[in-house]
Order: sequence, then C-alpha cells, then structure tokens
Amino acid sequence: MWLAEVMLGLIIGYILLVIMGVLIYIMTSIALYSLASNNGHKDIAILSWVPIGNIWVMCKLIGTIVWDNKEVDSAVLIVIPIITQFLILAIRLRILSTLNLILVAVISVVLLYELLRRLRGIQSPLVLAVISTLIPLVFPFIIYKHKDELLMSVDKVDYRYIWQ
Repeated sequence: MWLAEVMLGLIIGYILLVIMGVLIYIMTSIALYSLASNNGHKDIAILSWVPIGNIWVMCKLIGTIVWDNKEVDSAVLIVIPIITQFLILAIRLRILSTLNLILVAVISVVLLYELLRRLRGIQSPLVLAVISTLIPLVFPFIIYKHKDELLMSVDKVDYRYIWQ
C-alpha cells in the first residue's frame, strides 16, 4: 500500500514539474517575442517560441560582441559548442564532453550578460548572468519584467582581454 502512495506522489511531483517548466518556457518566449518586436526584429520574433530559435533571437537582440578588437556576430557563439560536440562524438573522449559543458556555461554567461546589460534598471548584470546560468529559473522572471522595454546601446567589451 505504501508503495502505491509513493508512486502517486512521484507522479504528481513529476506532473507539477512539467507544468512549471512549460509555464516558464511560455513566459520566456513571450518576453523574448516582445523584446524582439519592440527592438526592430519583428521578422524573427516568432522564433522565440522555437527551442533553438529563442537563442537565435537573443543573439540578434545582442548584436555583435568584440573579440580581439574585431566585431563578431554573437550568433557565432552558438556554433562553437555544436562543433565541439561533433568532435566529441568523432574522437570519443570523455574529457572533451566535460570541457564542452564548461564552454556552454561560459557562453551562456556571456550571452545572458550581454542581454542583461542592455536592459534598463539592471544594476549588476554579470552577477545576474552567473546566477541565471546556475539557477535557470531566475532569467525568465528578469526578462519578463523588462519585456516591454527598448534595449539600450552599451559600450563593447573585448572578451579576449578578460581571459588573459
């Protein structure tokens, strides 16, 4: 009898987690759609609802980043983990998959930081970007709060010099 109660509790917990995940995804998609529409990207705003498309929308909102005094489209950051994942599959080295996870985390922080520092009223975008990477529930609430804003233009940060 107690096993049935435990299973029922697990099933209810799982259903609640799925519902919460769907609600957070919808909230993030609405916020990215509004930000893209308000900031001159109405043509790609619909991609906010597509799982990989929403990252593309974020990159288009960010625009370019600076690496070694050259402006690079931020969408290039999406390609790097994909290429390394193919290398991991080809070479079959487990250490590379760990390095790829670290790479994805760093790229997530950079993308979130670049987007958050363009929003008005964000006092410490780097701290929020790191927290949002570690606790993904934070970012949807932040971006939803600022969904109707116009993005600010900001000074470019040369990321090459951060790592030296």
